[in-house]
Amino acid sequence: SKLRCLTLDGNTIAEVPRAIMQLTEMRILSMRQCGVAVLPEGITHLVALQELHMNDNALESLPDLWVFDV
Repeated sequence: SKLRCLTLDGNTIAEVPRAIMQLTEMRILSMRQCGVAVLPEGITHLVALQELHMNDNALESLPDLWVFDV
């Protein structure tokens, strides 16, 4: 649960594993070239996330990730 950086680049995972959503201290998640088509809403639970690398995937849509406090 204390994992802060995870790189899964080049794996044919096709979807973001649900277990990742429990890693609330994650700062960097890289899943380049994994065949991911959907970024799950649960990705917003990664409140410490600073970098998300999803290059070269088949993403069709993105959840509403941008929340600003004014």
